[in-house]
Amino acid sequence: MDNDLRWIREQLVELRRQDGSLARQLLGIRRELSSLRLAASCEEHQELLEDAQEEVEDLRRLARLVDLDLLDLPPTSPPPLPPHALLSIPPSSSSSSSSSS
Repeated sequence: MDNDLRWIREQLVELRRQDGSLARQLLGIRRELSSLRLAASCEEHQELLEDAQEEVEDLRRLARLVDLDLLDLPPTSPPPLPPHALLSIPPSSSSSSSSSS
């Protein structure tokens, strides 16, 4: 009986050792995955920054081509409607429903 209990204790000690080893391996894998995700995210953001910088450079080149300064451009607004276009706008449904109440 004592031999059986000793064997069980040895097995438990071995299982705890293996459990600790597996836990360390899993933590190492988790750390590596986090590092890889962070690196991928950094690369993606770097690509976005480079794309934005290229767009700004393209706009600057275009502005030089048309001899405009980007800072002097007025804010864009839609062109005014011609007078005949105002006649073809149907009345809104909210005004017809409010008049029937």
